[in-house]
Amino acid sequence: MPALPQTSDELLRLLDRSGLIPLERIRYKLDGKKPPQQALPFAKWMVKSGLLTTFQADQLMQGKSRGFDLGNYRVLKRLGGGATAGVFLCEHKVMLHRAAVKVLSQQLIDNDVNMLARFRREARAAAALSHPNIVRTIDLDEDAGRHFLVMEYVEGVTLDQWMKKNVNAPLRVFVHFILQAAQGLQHIHESGLIHRDLKPCNLLLDRQGVVKILDLGLAKFTDDRQDGLSKLQGANIMGTVDFMSPEQSEGMAEIDIRADIYSLGTTLYFLLTGGQVPFAGATLGAKMIAMQFQKPKPIREFRPDVDPLVEKIVDRMMAKEPAKRFQTPHEAVAVLQGWLNRTGRKPSAAKAKAAAIKTKKPTPVETVPVVEENARPAKRTRRRAVTWSLRAAAFLLVVGSLFLVKPWSAGHRATAQAPNQSAIK
Repeated sequence: MPALPQTSDELLRLLDRSGLIPLERIRYKLDGKKPPQQALPFAKWMVKSGLLTTFQADQLMQGKSRGFDLGNYRVLKRLGGGATAGVFLCEHKVMLHRAAVKVLSQQLIDNDVNMLARFRREARAAAALSHPNIVRTIDLDEDAGRHFLVMEYVEGVTLDQWMKKNVNAPLRVFVHFILQAAQGLQHIHESGLIHRDLKPCNLLLDRQGVVKILDLGLAKFTDDRQDGLSKLQGANIMGTVDFMSPEQSEGMAEIDIRADIYSLGTTLYFLLTGGQVPFAGATLGAKMIAMQFQKPKPIREFRPDVDPLVEKIVDRMMAKEPAKRFQTPHEAVAVLQGWLNRTGRKPSAAKAKAAAIKTKKPTPVETVPVVEENARPAKRTRRRAVTWSLRAAAFLLVVGSLFLVKPWSAGHRATAQAPNQSAIK
């Protein structure tokens, strides 16, 4: 346990060992004044003066003088992370650009010989991708035994965080979020990958309203017959149960992009219901059984204003059988975009925080087999129906007038009906 600094002199000694900032710079900032005698007020003054970040000051006050550097990057603050890795905001020491750096847990590497291989898989998968709706990966490196992944730093929040503060946002906003994610997922599909862990906390919303997919830790190459990660997991479930497809929950090795489409549909369900997951409250075993045979509660029970067509789109994405879902993310993009087009303008950046991303023109909605029981017919179809109705009325009027003008004999009637019969044929 490192000794905690009590005085400003002890804190300066820690700073000198850390290499965070030259002591001359501190003296320059003091401009001849004496620093506070106690370490804590001195640390607060350095944070206020821009010499240290809050994270750095906190680490120093815990007596730590190492771990502030990762290769060419300097750690500024912790962004998040979990049991397997921590994610830190870092700044390049020379270029001064900022990046999000994911550092693999050393304890996990020590306890699991396969963890490093999995981490490298993530880097390999991410390196194959370049799309505005996917967080870009810059580098994979190692420093003093610490393995880390350097990624594009995106200033924003995850969709589950955003939704908590915007539960009653318009339907269009949530649909537009998922449309953007589907565009990124299409690029993942075209790159020969399956994400296998799509969920709200793996979708990042930046300040411009752009949704970006992150965390490819469970990604699988579709042509990878030697999927080591799947084999290493054995009977264990890969992914997050609440958002995974029925076939993925069964541990099937031969899953494809349609499993990701299911997860994306579940994410839209989660957003529209204000944070409800299918089969909430059930045990893990009960959830896995329900995923195979039951439908989740209808969205309208949580949100009465939901458009029935949106419910049908979600149902299609969450179909139990992969063959009944959209077969590619591009099909989902087309239908979601079609719904947005029919219901008005795209949500503004100010209200929706979801600016549109230009992509290749999607397949027309009419070519995607989505049942729309209440959909209005196209103008051309209505015009054609009216025209044929008028023609039929005119025909009946003419025939009726002929009956009124002359009484018909059997012979005449047979002769007159013959043209009509041939016309029907």
